[in-house]
Amino acid sequence: MKTLKGLILLSVFIFLVNWWYVDAFYAASMVSLLITLVASLSLFFLTTSPDDLSLALVKLGLPYELALELSMAIRFVPTLAREAQLIIDAQRARGLDLETGFIKRLRNLIPILIPLVINTVRRSYRVAEAMESRAFGASPKRTWLFDLKFRGVDYLVTISSFALLALSFFLVYRFL
Repeated sequence: MKTLKGLILLSVFIFLVNWWYVDAFYAASMVSLLITLVASLSLFFLTTSPDDLSLALVKLGLPYELALELSMAIRFVPTLAREAQLIIDAQRARGLDLETGFIKRLRNLIPILIPLVINTVRRSYRVAEAMESRAFGASPKRTWLFDLKFRGVDYLVTISSFALLALSFFLVYRFL
């Protein structure tokens, strides 16, 4: 719900621009598409662990290195957000004003972005060193601790998702 609250301003902007250039029905459909996409992705990432996602991607034929990069990026987002909040709090404690004027707020983002980028680069070096020390990529064959299996619930969700997708395509093309 927090993610959807953050979309209110963007949704209003998309609705107004599309209503201005096309029509209200198209604008409403674009906003509903955005909200559905964000809600679906939020639900997916809340219910799926990065390990399961990377294992599924490897089983679908994606190289393990790319699946690992995606998994690490997904895991890195909350860490980056937490670190950004810590830097913002530290800069506010030093008297940085982030509330007044658009241009001033943009200028005051520099003392936040520079430490964030530096810490991110340092963290990436530490991860690279840890991967090297564990001989990442030394063996061409990758082994897994567990295996993914499709269960009855998985088939049910997949079939219902495709049915919902087909219904939405039918409704969109019927009313165009």
